[in-house]
Amino acid sequence: NSEKAPNFHLLFILKLSDFLGIMPKHSSGECLFFDIENGIFTNTPVSKNYIKGEVVKDLQNILGIKFDYNNKVLTNINQRKDMLNFLISYYEFHVPGFKRPKSVDILNEVFS
Repeated sequence: NSEKAPNFHLLFILKLSDFLGIMPKHSSGECLFFDIENGIFTNTPVSKNYIKGEVVKDLQNILGIKFDYNNKVLTNINQRKDMLNFLISYYEFHVPGFKRPKSVDILNEVFS
């Protein structure tokens, strides 16, 4: 119910990816692409499975923060929806048998 943690579900998914051994590798510099297959940021696509655009910047920003953060990351609904959809796709790629949760639409609504 807290308005101070609108990105909690995204941070939880990222921390879970660390536990599962598929955590994206954080990059200190700005990169244009995120290689989904290798879990790395890059300026040129390394594989055919990559993303580009605003979600890459948002992923770089959210990777280094903690659950108790107090900064302005993913401040609007569309950023949170795009990040959630990306993270679900990332899990689908890396976790065998992973199925898109039916609760994704509910999470988008609750945390918007």
